Amino acid sequence: MSCVAGYSKHKKELEYINKTVNTNIARYFENDWQVKLFYSIKEFAAFVGETEIIDFLCVDVCESVAISLTELIRRKNKNTIILLMADTSVSPAKYMKPSIMAAALLLFPLNEENVKETVNELFRYMIDSGEEDNSDFFVIKSKSQHERIPNDKIQYFESRDKKLYLNTLKREYGFYETIDGVMEGLPDYFIRCHRSYVVNSKKIKKVLLSRNVVELESGIEIPLSKSYKPMLKEFGKNAGI
Repeated sequence: MSCVAGYSKHKKELEYINKTVNTNIARYFENDWQVKLFYSIKEFAAFVGETEIIDFLCVDVCESVAISLTELIRRKNKNTIILLMADTSVSPAKYMKPSIMAAALLLFPLNEENVKETVNELFRYMIDSGEEDNSDFFVIKSKSQHERIPNDKIQYFESRDKKLYLNTLKREYGFYETIDGVMEGLPDYFIRCHRSYVVNSKKIKKVLLSRNVVELESGIEIPLSKSYKPMLKEFGKNAGI
């Protein structure tokens, strides 16, 4: 599920954001989106800490903690569209920097028309950029969803119960596809290690041949079958693991 998140202590302005965001979601997307907007910085911080992917962020950076949280979101997701809100009491040097890479800035006090124009433009940019380049993402398409998962968030794929499951550290996405089919569209650093598993080799910590498992940096262990042992043995040798 795609996600919009936001924070501001200005409730009226955040209501403008909420209205325009939901209008754009209804206009451009068939799948459900999670829209979570907060007036409490503590609740916003908790949500940021537990959420892996935020597609669109709008945040009031008049508080230093909000700036830090925005930097955290950017570290997690280089493709997040970030809309900042600020007033003249805060130096632009504190938030207009590479660690945030904001797409747009609105200055308080906001008016509904200005919010609408800016958010509309950002959603159009999101649609255009998504159509132009999905090379850094795995895209799940179905009648009810259209998910773009960053490749660097994927730990492994598992085939079970007639479905394929994409696993990140925080979530599992199930969809209908075969392993052979999904391998055709994945970057070459995704490796088949079992008839039911494909692993992101960038996440591999060790290849444990004696135990027939591949251990990931997260501690997850993936089965390693006999037919794929020679390839994984060679990979481990070349990678020095």
